[in-house]
Amino acid sequence: MDKATASIFCMVLLSLIGSGCEEEVDQEAVWREQLQRTNDKFSAETRQRTDALIAAVEHAKAEAAAVCAAGGQCEVPLQNSGSWSLYETPDPLTGKKALRIALTNSASTAPYDTAFLNLVCNKDRKSEAYLAIRKRVASSAQIVGIRIDQAEPQKWRAEPAVDNEGLFLTRPSALAKAMINAKRVLFQYKPVGEPEVTVTFEVVGLATAAARLIEACKW
Repeated sequence: MDKATASIFCMVLLSLIGSGCEEEVDQEAVWREQLQRTNDKFSAETRQRTDALIAAVEHAKAEAAAVCAAGGQCEVPLQNSGSWSLYETPDPLTGKKALRIALTNSASTAPYDTAFLNLVCNKDRKSEAYLAIRKRVASSAQIVGIRIDQAEPQKWRAEPAVDNEGLFLTRPSALAKAMINAKRVLFQYKPVGEPEVTVTFEVVGLATAAARLIEACKW
């Protein structure tokens, strides 16, 4: 009910019963005031949480920068190419630099699943390709299914990471070359005690993102 209608209603009601309208209107005003205070409280709490999160991120960045400046081992983001990110990690002892490009999956058959595809040219100029996943895999080697665009699926041997939450793919340079001009790549792996999971990566831009790795590791 808008204010004009409420006023007319109250006038009519007052002429009939003689009282009560002012109290009803006042109660509605109280409700509105309480609602506004509640909204203001939630807005303030949201701002506080957001500010705290931003402060924590900035603090982490500052700490990482301090480690890098002191010559410690750190990973420095160099550039983004499409959805790919390029990182450089200097060895604190030798100064040799490892190069890594990383990509987050665009889809997964497992709910709320996140995976990362990483291609590496390490400090010794050896190539690596691995999936960083949030699900545990067996401590023994497994066969990973890979499909590049609309090509026939391939079987690729993979070794588990030390923490069993990653898979290192064999023949990494061959895999990188096979994906270099692709648009989409699917990986299918088997977590412990769960059905197979298929993760999808939109790999467009790989040729540009991997330019330094291609040169350094002679892909």
